[in-house]
Formats: sequence, structure tokens, C-alpha cells
Amino acid sequence: MRKVIFFDKLIKQLIFITLALRPIAVRLIIATNIYIAYYENIFLTNYKETPQNHKANLKPKCES
Repeated sequence: MRKVIFFDKLIKQLIFITLALRPIAVRLIIATNIYIAYYENIFLTNYKETPQNHKANLKPKCES
């Protein structure tokens, strides 16, 4: 009988912990998504294609 009570309490504690931590986890996920989107946006708006960083210039020039 004691074992059953112990496991019942343990299960209740686990449920309580998961319910308590869920909002924190959701906030962390939302915060990281906003952070990533914000910095990607800054990178894309500040990046301007110039002759120096153009993709064609990244290819090795073939020596003939």
C-alpha cells in the first residue's frame, strides 16, 4: 500500500513539474525564434551585393 501512495505522489509531482516548466519552455522557444528572425533580417538588409562579394568572384579563376 505504501508503494502505491509513493508512486501516486511521484506521478503528481512529475505532472506538476511539467506543467510548471511548460510556459518557460514556450517562452524560450518564442524568444529564440524572434532573435533568429530579427538578426537574419538585419543581416539581409545590411548585405549589399558589390563586385567584391559577388558570387561570380568567389569562383577560382582558371589560368590559361
